[in-house]
Amino acid sequence: MSATNPELQGVERPAYELQNLFTRLGQPRSGSNMTAEQANIAGAIKTHASNAAETILDGIESIGQLMTMAGLNDQYTLDRRHIVNLGQIIAHLAVEAQTMEQAVSDMGVLLAEKHNRGAA
Repeated sequence: MSATNPELQGVERPAYELQNLFTRLGQPRSGSNMTAEQANIAGAIKTHASNAAETILDGIESIGQLMTMAGLNDQYTLDRRHIVNLGQIIAHLAVEAQTMEQAVSDMGVLLAEKHNRGAA
């Protein structure tokens, strides 16, 4: 749990936390109409999504480095099915990261609207 946001829990499992948070958030029409609790939930979604996207992208980068090293190694060959499996997981992880980036963007808009309403 975050000291500044009680909705930010389970930071070690962001993707798991997201579904519950999206369900609890509901569908606010705009950020300016969000309650304080909804703003906390949106903030937690944004943080979890950002953390998950960063983890996914860092992992994809590392897999790429390992694949490059393995591909340049003349003494070792990799079974074709492993190449296919790696391709599928990388493609899937890229889609997951895009989903996280969209959640970051969406929650950023809602939170900016909420902030702007409070400043007005």
